[in-house]
Amino acid sequence: MYTTKPFGLVLVAAFLVSGGPASGQPTAGTAFTFQGKLEHPPGTPATGVFDFCFTLYDACTDGNPVGGPIYMDGQDENPPPVTVTDGIFTVDLDFGGDVFDGDERCLGVEVREGDPDPYIELFPRQHLRPTPYALYPLNPHFSVITGSGTQNRISKFDGPQSITDSNIYDDGESVDIGVPVSTEALDVNGDVHASATISSDGNIHASGTISSGSSITIDGITDTISATTGTISFDDENLVTTGKVGIGPASASDDVKLDVNGKARIGNLPTETGTLAAVYTTDDGVLCKLGSSKRYKTCIADLDTDPDAVLKLNPVRFQWKTTGGQDIGLIAEEVDEVIKDLVAYDQEGRPDAVKYDRLSLYLLAVLKELKAENDAVKERLEALERKALRQQPVR
Repeated sequence: MYTTKPFGLVLVAAFLVSGGPASGQPTAGTAFTFQGKLEHPPGTPATGVFDFCFTLYDACTDGNPVGGPIYMDGQDENPPPVTVTDGIFTVDLDFGGDVFDGDERCLGVEVREGDPDPYIELFPRQHLRPTPYALYPLNPHFSVITGSGTQNRISKFDGPQSITDSNIYDDGESVDIGVPVSTEALDVNGDVHASATISSDGNIHASGTISSGSSITIDGITDTISATTGTISFDDENLVTTGKVGIGPASASDDVKLDVNGKARIGNLPTETGTLAAVYTTDDGVLCKLGSSKRYKTCIADLDTDPDAVLKLNPVRFQWKTTGGQDIGLIAEEVDEVIKDLVAYDQEGRPDAVKYDRLSLYLLAVLKELKAENDAVKERLEALERKALRQQPVR
């Protein structure tokens, strides 16, 4: 109980009037309800009609007024005097939302029995507890946030006081940016770059470029990293995966770890010495090392050759359409008409390349045949020479 003769005041409650719906600005304004107990004289609950004056201060002792005064005396346009019953009175006070900025606020109360009596200030001032501070979000600097969202989409601010859906999806299983929820652990409609390592136990997909300042690591046989229209690049280190890599797009089959649909380049190849093996491609584009061991072969037979057919092969000089570079070689279509074994075909069955490495086998067969013919001619010449020597007369 707080007293200054001939009145006393006990704070009973100070609380906010209910606001509007959560989706918009409160409709009840900035008013809050103050309830107190007035004693007149001190120790005796007052009953009757009294004039009140309420002022908001920035301190409970001394300080400066920051709101009001609000007179309730019925004069001019002021609210009517306050009815007190058994000491209890209730009033609605509205100092506006701007006064509640988070700093301390204390309510000064003055009362009189009526005009012309002077107002008597009651001490101490009533310290307003946090409940009225719920008003401070109504301040432009602390505004109510409005807006709505969609399930599994992360929200973003689209203005100072409102939120909306972002283009990031998170359903607890995968994170997707710019695309609807997919099956990949991370699916991005655009470019992806990380200054450090990108690591995933699942799939990573981007419609643009995927790049890393270090390395990209994918764990799992079935996991993939793919870039639909862009590139996958690394500043320093490696792409490491225990599964398969498809580029182009391409889908690595069960026995293919790297599948490239398009051009592939390997730069800065080292120069090596010693036992080396050439690398070839099958008709469907699979890189391989050509084996020569008997254990890889069956139905072995001598190569039938037609020296005349080999000699029909026509070496030409030409210029490449793509680079303009000068070169020499054979024309696959011409070779196809003579020796089909020396031609590689594309997936549509058209002559595509000459197996230059096999050409030497035909030349070897021709040389062997020519040697056999040469040996036979030589043997006949030697026989003729011996016969001629025997037929010469003895002198």
